[in-house]
Amino acid sequence: MKKRFQNTLLICFVLLSYSSNAQSISGNLKLLANQIIKLEGFDGLKTYTIATAAIDEKGNFILSYNNS
Repeated sequence: MKKRFQNTLLICFVLLSYSSNAQSISGNLKLLANQIIKLEGFDGLKTYTIATAAIDEKGNFILSYNNS
């Protein structure tokens, strides 16, 4: 029974990781604590925002975005 549960849990985890197309960038920018940052892309001369994130008081951030 325990083995079956472990196999089911593993299959669920693998399916969730494959179904998620989201990616993320994480890091630490101590000098920009409590600021908002943006990940921007470009199309020719135009720029567009891909993701935004707030940096916490310790400087940590996670920018999450989709492949599109």
